[in-house]
Amino acid sequence: MKKVIIPLFFICIGFSSLAVAEPGAQAEEFKQKLIAHVDGEIAILSQFKTCIQAAKSRPDFEACNLAKNEAQKKKMVEMKKEQLENRKKQLAIEEKQLNEMAKAEKK
Repeated sequence: MKKVIIPLFFICIGFSSLAVAEPGAQAEEFKQKLIAHVDGEIAILSQFKTCIQAAKSRPDFEACNLAKNEAQKKKMVEMKKEQLENRKKQLAIEEKQLNEMAKAEKK
């Protein structure tokens, strides 16, 4: 259940950021990122389906499930790294704005 809820959580976060985003470029950028995410999930599930169709015994099914779980974990790590990088960029922008405001107040 967690495996379904976690990606949906990130998608919901993305939609919430879309709600505050200005129409236009930011919305289009978000749409492209979301489509890429969904395409990645589809690829993982397609590989899982192919593996299951080729499986002949319980250990084969377990190996398919393990491979799918590893692919999903890898994808999640990549998403978290991207989120961290985006947050660092946002903090740098906010820090720059605060510094500019502080300079303006001193004048």
